[in-house]
Parts: sequence; C-alpha cells; structure tokens
Amino acid sequence: MEHSVDHTTKPLYKVDSVESPEIVSLESFGKIRLLGIRTNPFQFDKAMRFLERATAETLVFMNQDKLKSDETGLPLAYLYREDGTFLNALLVKYDLVDVDERTPFKYKERFLKRQRDNRTNF
Repeated sequence: MEHSVDHTTKPLYKVDSVESPEIVSLESFGKIRLLGIRTNPFQFDKAMRFLERATAETLVFMNQDKLKSDETGLPLAYLYREDGTFLNALLVKYDLVDVDERTPFKYKERFLKRQRDNRTNF
C-alpha cells in the first residue's frame, strides 16, 4: 500500500504547518486536505506527531484524484515525501486516522481493507 511515486514532474513544497491529521499548510501553496482520511479523535495527538515528524526537514509533493476539492473549497490531495513515501497510506497503515468512507477516491478499497485488517487483528 505504501507505493512510491516519481515526483520529477511535480512541484515540491515545504510543510509550513500540520493543522490536523487531515489538513496541512504548504509554503507558497496554502492549505490542503489529505484525501481519503478523516481525523480519529482517539489518535489525534499520535497522528499529529507522526505527520509533523514525517514532513520535517523534507519537501513534499501532492497528487490529486478525480475529486479536486472538498465541500469548503480546500484542495484534496495525496501527500508524498520527496522520497516518494505515501503519507496518506501510512496514516491508515498505522491506524492513526479513519478512512473517509463518504468521499470517492482511487485507493478507497485498499485503505478500507487495511483499516479492517488493523482493527480485527489485535
């Protein structure tokens, strides 16, 4: 699930701030919402620490899916570290967020399967 993506044609950004496990602010771009995930209030602090550490001292890039923005107008995106690490997928893999079951997105079935596996294999 944590596939890598080539960023050579994508702009790279510095993360200005992690506002929540699903919203980050990118320097010279602004806020984005991470596609396919929703904040899990029980894992909020862990998810925040994970994203802050994962994006510190590295650049990130994003890919979009068919749905380009949320209901508030924030861009929806998959977020990757410069080395190709897929951050949305890692948040799901480590069970730090809930999968967004309301929004259609490319990796929905894969994310839901990982979430089910995480929560049934204690």
